[in-house]
Amino acid sequence: MLVVHPAVPVRTLKEFIDYVQASPGKYNYASPGYGTSPQMTMELFKLTTGLNMVHVPYKGGAPALADVMAGQVIGMFGNLPEQLGAIKGGKTRALAVSTLARSPQLPDVPTVAESGFPGFEVTVWYGVCAQSSVPKPILAKLHATLLKTLSLPEMKARLAESTIDVSPTTPEEFAAFIRAETEKWTRVVRDANIPKQ
Repeated sequence: MLVVHPAVPVRTLKEFIDYVQASPGKYNYASPGYGTSPQMTMELFKLTTGLNMVHVPYKGGAPALADVMAGQVIGMFGNLPEQLGAIKGGKTRALAVSTLARSPQLPDVPTVAESGFPGFEVTVWYGVCAQSSVPKPILAKLHATLLKTLSLPEMKARLAESTIDVSPTTPEEFAAFIRAETEKWTRVVRDANIPKQ
């Protein structure tokens, strides 16, 4: 979720881009720290749009969000559970979500992709991994048990409360997804010249 301080005179992603492009290098953006998904999302966004913004790393999402709410930095990409209260309380303004689909929690907030950047997608994902030496029958049983657990109504409700959308895959699909994510973020680190920490 891309959020800005309410005093920033923009309401759409296009307006945000035009506003920042009018003063290259003037605006800072917050993140919970180097290498975090919010920093990487903004760096991908900067590469995609050609924006010139300065990264200000914080020691966690809460202090980063606090400085966005205080107007010390223009905005940030942040994970929805952490951002939702500030957005609903009017302390920040949501401009776009980085997923391909709009969030059920904020259905009026468009995606980056539908705002003019087709294919732009960043998600925070969770998965379960095992050592490669685990026998296939055990992996299959573990996978079946996880699918069954994730389909329980109480589990679905609990995850939905935490703004987590469940989309299970096969072990092979998950392995391919991890490879694609690794390649994607390796390119971002290289192209954005992010220094090793």
